[in-house]
Amino acid sequence: MRLSAAIVFAVAVLTSAAARGQTSVCPEARRLPQLQIDDITDPAIPVVDQWQIFWRGVPISDAQLAMLADDDVLTDKLRAPVVARGAWVYAGLVTSAVGAAAASTGWVLYGQNNLPHSATLSLGIGGLLVGLAGVLTMTEAIQTPLEPHLAPTPRHRISRELARSLVAAVNHRLYTEICAAAQEPTPPAH
Repeated sequence: MRLSAAIVFAVAVLTSAAARGQTSVCPEARRLPQLQIDDITDPAIPVVDQWQIFWRGVPISDAQLAMLADDDVLTDKLRAPVVARGAWVYAGLVTSAVGAAAASTGWVLYGQNNLPHSATLSLGIGGLLVGLAGVLTMTEAIQTPLEPHLAPTPRHRISRELARSLVAAVNHRLYTEICAAAQEPTPPAH
């Protein structure tokens, strides 16, 4: 009788342990790779904001975070400057061409001594400055809209508080998707 009671007890313990193991298919959240916000120590590119979003030590850009969070409004907001940068690039190109033309004219006239040196010198130096402003406009129009798409992000377009909420949403979604996939029955082998 004692032997059968011991066997029944052992079977009950093993059955309950197996049942607990089946209901606890999903691992603890802290064991899964998660997005996190941390300070960057050795950036590959110069950064203004030292905090960055990481996944397993790999930096994630603002645009990638918005896409992972399925935030279409924020994704569109980060893409809009990239789409609109063409007009600024052309404006900078035209400005630099006008500046180069004015500088060339000023220096040619300065060398001919037909006009007062103050006027031609002003035209030459002013043209150089306008050309430089055009080049700076072009480089700023090309570089700045791309920053949210670079990882690490040099200057964030989203606040740290918004990044925290997006990181929490992405981590929660990843955890629930992994747990749901772990609980699905495996298809039979053919």
